Parts: sequence; structure tokens; C-alpha cells
Amino acid sequence: YNIAEWAYFNALPHIMSLTNQDILVWQTASQLHSSALDWLGDNEREDVFCWIHYMDVHHPYIPDGNYIESSTFVNDWTRHGIGEFTRKAVTEDGMSCTEDELRDVETAYDLCCKYLSDEISEFLKSLISEGHFNCEEDLLVLTADHGESFLPNDHGQMGHKGLWED
Repeated sequence: YNIAEWAYFNALPHIMSLTNQDILVWQTASQLHSSALDWLGDNEREDVFCWIHYMDVHHPYIPDGNYIESSTFVNDWTRHGIGEFTRKAVTEDGMSCTEDELRDVETAYDLCCKYLSDEISEFLKSLISEGHFNCEEDLLVLTADHGESFLPNDHGQMGHKGLWED
């Protein structure tokens, strides 16, 4: 597991950067929505099931650049820098982080949540305007498989390793 995790977060982003790919190794909500709209356009049927699994709010927390610019971090982070830092902070359960750094981790997470919320709102507007969703007949379900904890002093962990109210 440790070797696979290291390769995923260290080797793969460097390989992708050589091919002019984004540093993210998953698709953003915006990219997923574009693919979903294309798929829905190609699959016009009466009954359709479309499942989208978002990764934007999983660590490492890498907010969209526009959201970083509009927010105030305690430290001065680049998009890549905040991603590397939040991965390390969560992996180490925040044990080596200052209170200011812990606030920055939570700020990055909040920005990822804001981005995803905004993207889902725009996606729903697109679904309606392109005739893929009718509020009177169709069902949209949003769910989550876990939350995130940012209180390492309370539980000795960060991220989603345990199940607590926070």
C-alpha cells in the first residue's frame, strides 16, 4: 500500500507533468460534468441512470486556482504547494502542523467543497437547460461516503480514518 500511495502522489504527477497534463490524477467536477453531458446527449432514452463520483473534496485538497486567489490562507500557498502540504498533513494526522497550518488545511478543504457545490449547481442548470432533467419527473440524489475530521488533538487523526461527528 505504501509503495502504491507513494507512486500515486509522487511519481504519477511528475509523469503527467511531462505530458502537459494537470497535476490532478483524477478528473475535476467540471471535467466529469462535461463528460456526463456528452454521454447524456449520446444516450437519449426514457430511463437513464448516471452516477458521478467526485474526488475534489478528498485529500490532497487542491482547490481550483480561482478559489485560492479569492481566499485568505495564513501561509502563502501555490495550488501545487497546498496540495502537497495537505496530503502530508492528513497522512501524518496533523501531528507536525501548527495551529495556523491546520487552519490552512481546513481552508483548502472548505474551498474544495465550495468549488464542488458551485459546479454541481451549474451542472444542474445545464441538465435542465439541455433537457436532461425534469424536476417533475426525474430524481437527483446526492450522497457522501464519509466526512473529514480536522481535529487531530481530539482524535489523534485527520481526514476520514475514523467516524466522529466532526
